[in-house]
Amino acid sequence: MPTNNISATFAQADLELILKDLSEIESKLPFLVSQTNKDKRSKQLMGTNSIGYVQYGLSTAKNNEDVLARNFSIEEYEKDVLLVNQLQQLHGRIAPLAQKIKDTLSTVGQELMIQTNEVYSVVKREAKTNGKLKQVADELGKRYEVSSQDNTPVTPLPGENLN
Repeated sequence: MPTNNISATFAQADLELILKDLSEIESKLPFLVSQTNKDKRSKQLMGTNSIGYVQYGLSTAKNNEDVLARNFSIEEYEKDVLLVNQLQQLHGRIAPLAQKIKDTLSTVGQELMIQTNEVYSVVKREAKTNGKLKQVADELGKRYEVSSQDNTPVTPLPGENLN
C-alpha cells in the first residue's frame, strides 16, 4: 500500500474565494510585468545585496541634485525605491506561500503517480485474463510509450522488468 503523506481537501467555495482574492490583489498591482529570461539577462539586476547601494544612491541624489542631469527625476527615483520596498514586503509573504503550494502539489503528484502506477500494474496483470481490462491497460500504458523522437528512458513500474 503506497504511503499517503497528504490527505486533505478544501471546499470549492474556499477555492473560489481564494481565486477571487488573488484576482483582487492582482488588480491592485496593474503595473506588474513579466520578463523573459533574455530580458533578465540583458540588464543589471538588483539583488538583496544592492538594497543599501540603492538607498544610499537615492540619498546622494537628493542631497546633490545640482550635479545630476536636468532630466534625471529624483521624484521618479524615489517612487521606484518605495515600490521596490513595498514589492519586497509582498514577495516576502507570497513567495513562501507559493513555495508551499508548489511543494504540496509536487508531493501530491508523486503520491498520485505511485497510486496510478499501482492501478496500472494490477490492470495490466488482470488484462491477461480479463478482456474487458485490455483496452484500459492499453490506455493507461500510453503514459509509458516512448515516441521515436523521445530518447527519455521509460521508468519501470515497481516490481516490473522492462526486458
